[in-house]
Amino acid sequence: MTLALVMALRLCEAQAAVEASAVYGLSGRPAFGALVGGTWSWDWAEFGLLGGYQAEPYVLYEHYLQGARVTGATHRVQVLATAGASWKVWRLALGAQLVGGWSHVVLHGTFVNEKWGVSGALDTAAGAFTLGAGLRITLRLSEHLDLSLRGLVPLPFASGVTGYATFALGVAYRF
Repeated sequence: MTLALVMALRLCEAQAAVEASAVYGLSGRPAFGALVGGTWSWDWAEFGLLGGYQAEPYVLYEHYLQGARVTGATHRVQVLATAGASWKVWRLALGAQLVGGWSHVVLHGTFVNEKWGVSGALDTAAGAFTLGAGLRITLRLSEHLDLSLRGLVPLPFASGVTGYATFALGVAYRF
């Protein structure tokens, strides 16, 4: 009975936080986007839900294609659940997480190279379950505001729908 009461009191000390970050992603090409989410933590344990969007604009690769015109982008949407642990020292926290959820990509674009007489269009979509690992470093700026640096890597790392490492820098508000 005493152990149950102690554990119930510890759960009451839980903290909730919301987070918004700018994202740089890397797979076959770089991507840019945003990541938003929320976490619930107490002591060392953390659980969360993240949603993200990244775009890989094809125009960044025109200079490699010898005069070709490229339009479009790959768009990636992810919904991920996280579970992990964090270790706190002073105002700094280091966390390790397991990540699982859904990734969906939409590829849409055109390619035209008049010099070679080549043109084409790409319009497809795919989705897959994502499983991976993450690291997060958090610096407490004030009683409620944190600066957060997060890295997520799918396992196994391979190109395609799920093979996409993301690095996010943002702020979190703790309640």
